[in-house]
Amino acid sequence: MLTETERFERLEALQEERRQVNERLNQLPFTSDTLATQRRRSELETRLKEIEVGISRFSVAKVYVPINC
Repeated sequence: MLTETERFERLEALQEERRQVNERLNQLPFTSDTLATQRRRSELETRLKEIEVGISRFSVAKVYVPINC
């Protein structure tokens, strides 16, 4: 189980990364439909979904971590 401090630090790191990814996503051109822009937007949106899952996992009071990690 993670300590409260470790859980809070990871949660803060995920929230900061979410802010950064959102910022990069907002900087992409809105009307540009080039293949590179579409790919980059897709990558950022996928990462954002992964971050949201992590935030939801670390938002609970107790987080258990497997010993093998």
